Amino acid sequence: MSAVRHWPGVVTASLTATATVMPGFAVGALAPSIEADLRISTTTVGLAMSAFYGATALGSPLAKRVAARLPIPVTLTAASVLSSATMLLAAQVTSAVALFAILLAGGLGNGLVQPAASRFIAERSPSRRRSLAAGMVGAATLVPGLLVAFVVQPYGWRAALMIAALLALVPAALAPLARGGPSARAARPLAALWGA
Repeated sequence: MSAVRHWPGVVTASLTATATVMPGFAVGALAPSIEADLRISTTTVGLAMSAFYGATALGSPLAKRVAARLPIPVTLTAASVLSSATMLLAAQVTSAVALFAILLAGGLGNGLVQPAASRFIAERSPSRRRSLAAGMVGAATLVPGLLVAFVVQPYGWRAALMIAALLALVPAALAPLARGGPSARAARPLAALWGA
């Protein structure tokens, strides 16, 4: 298969990795509004964000094994839907406890997709373009910034999170483009894929 035909799947994997990490970035970007509305401290919001990334890290070993047994499109779809649900539910919270619980669940979804997306990108993108493909995930910081700039002031942080939740579903619709990716039988250590 030509390198050009790999790109739709590679872009889809990158978009999914972007969508699944977005809850953490979005809550951080919207923190001042969340703090004021829920009457919680900056420390509390920071700890809730830490819960998201902590769940990603601690859940990654198990998530990696689960993802290795699923077809790539299934993994990408499940992770996108979970990310969307995380932000949709976070937009409804009325307490810090609920925010913590929701971000913990979202962190596990982020842990599910990162190994699968990284492996797919490494195997399917041309070696000279791997940095570009992996760098697309950096768009995760762009979307929350745009939401703060254009949505929070007129509509509020809850509306901003709901829009982010809708955007997170885009990779789920594109997931079939990632067919034929690495499977459990083809899985190899990520370091080997990147030539380390």
